Amino acid sequence: METIAPPSPASFYENYVLIRKPVKFSVFPPLPSISSSTATQPLQEQWSNSKLSALIGPDTLFQVEQKVSSSSSATPAYGQGGSTWMKFGEFLSSSITSNTRSLYLTTQPLNKSDYSSPDGSSSTSSTSSTSSNDDEPLIIPPNLQPLFSSNSNSNSNSNSIPLRLPLFHNLIPLTTNIWFGGASSQSSMTSSGLHHDYHDNVYLLLRGRKHITLYPPTDNNISSLYPHGALQATAKTVKVYENGRVVYPCQVDETGGEIRADGALVNVERWYKAKIRMEELERDDEADEDEIDEVLEELLEAERGLEGGKDEFEGDFDDDDDDEEEEEEEGVTEAEKESYRGLLEIDDNASNKKRKLNNSYPTPSTKPTTPPNFSQITDTANPTSAYNKENFPNFVNATGKIEVEIVAGEGVYIPAGWWHEVRSGAVEEDKGGEYGGHLALNYWVHPPDKLGEGGDYERPYNSGFWEWDWKRRGYE
Repeated sequence: METIAPPSPASFYENYVLIRKPVKFSVFPPLPSISSSTATQPLQEQWSNSKLSALIGPDTLFQVEQKVSSSSSATPAYGQGGSTWMKFGEFLSSSITSNTRSLYLTTQPLNKSDYSSPDGSSSTSSTSSTSSNDDEPLIIPPNLQPLFSSNSNSNSNSNSIPLRLPLFHNLIPLTTNIWFGGASSQSSMTSSGLHHDYHDNVYLLLRGRKHITLYPPTDNNISSLYPHGALQATAKTVKVYENGRVVYPCQVDETGGEIRADGALVNVERWYKAKIRMEELERDDEADEDEIDEVLEELLEAERGLEGGKDEFEGDFDDDDDDEEEEEEEGVTEAEKESYRGLLEIDDNASNKKRKLNNSYPTPSTKPTTPPNFSQITDTANPTSAYNKENFPNFVNATGKIEVEIVAGEGVYIPAGWWHEVRSGAVEEDKGGEYGGHLALNYWVHPPDKLGEGGDYERPYNSGFWEWDWKRRGYE
């Protein structure tokens, strides 16, 4: 893998994002510390346990993965244990300070409703959000919000980091997360499990070291790397877009419609376009009544689609006389239109629960017990082992393998769809304590779908949906 100093955002987009090429950063892209430490202090001291605890709060709850060793691999791996809610202070003392490798702080739930302890009290010290709807996926999990600036592009104070990484320019964020676990020695490593993401990722290492193995998102590698999402179908039914976005059969259902290359659900975008236009018309005293009727019809048909209706939403509505009787029976009735007239706000609670814009599972009819983007292979270091030959004979046919190692102060860009396994450990014998374990920060953004000659640094998406959604949430 190529190693570079962080380029300008325009150069990064042209030479790596646009052509879907992973790259290693020899130093971080511009990113402030969470503390007021001077630049001469070691990076790990700028992200010390005590400073993290002071900002986040020792009693703030996090969902923590419990890792176990599999039958085919000695490396503890993600997804084979369970998860539990744990206070941040307890996690620091039991995992980082004492270097317990069985606990790993990974991705956090993005819905406010998930942050409730068994007695019903709030599980976080901060649950503020620019979004007013509690059912809507958040950009930053409530338990991590104290680390981030409320301004998406700049710092509100010296102890916060921006929601948007300047290197990504106009690519719209999905979420940002930290990865935190214990590591007792250089030879003792934990594994993320071989998987791919649905979004572009910049991964920045703050402590420890990471060994990353990657494979490109090709049809051949879908067949060779055995994703759980392909269990219900042949590899030919797994869709891989040009930008690397993968869609599995279990992720497509009648409520959200097709998942596009940028990750948006077709029916969801249609619903929101109609909703925003309806709100504009309601504010316009001179709005044309016929246009209001047309938008109401579009809005209600889209709502029916999100409710699981059978309409295919192909093209505009046909006003031909021959179809008038069918439209009266199958389409939107005048009574339904009338019930929506005069509304400045349309209740979207039900639709928000169905749409799950950032969820890997829109509302699949059969949800696998393991995420579809994770490989079934656990012993990835030995493709020709007896176990792999018997259970995953095509693993030896995987192509394009890349390996890279990063240490604190370095980072890596991984485009959507690129398979990767991250093994985490210590740089040297780790005695735990204030700076023990391995700690990383990552930014996920919705992958661009304007590629090739049509690629556009300023407007990376064919649709304006994600930009509109970002601004609708109140971010800059």
